[in-house]
Amino acid sequence: MLSKPEFGWTNFSLGNIKVSISNIFTPLPQGWIEEAIRGLQHNQPFVVYGWCEPEYIFCTVTENFCYVVHENTFEFVNLTMKDFCKILYSDISQSISEWID
Repeated sequence: MLSKPEFGWTNFSLGNIKVSISNIFTPLPQGWIEEAIRGLQHNQPFVVYGWCEPEYIFCTVTENFCYVVHENTFEFVNLTMKDFCKILYSDISQSISEWID
């Protein structure tokens, strides 16, 4: 879902949507992790977003599905909240030193 960050950017890929997100103007990774934890704790949908310059990408994560919106594209992804959070955790922890930098 998220590639190792490089030069202020990370690649986001979910379903058929693949974009580069600025991790300078996007609350990555801390904001995404905080939203994921809140969603899991309360079993409520949450939204994470990213600045793709000049537009945004929004990913709404629900208990059973994810909905990704980018420009005029809407993608339904059959991915549970728990699986989304596992992937997010894995992607960030695999490149933790790059995220810290």
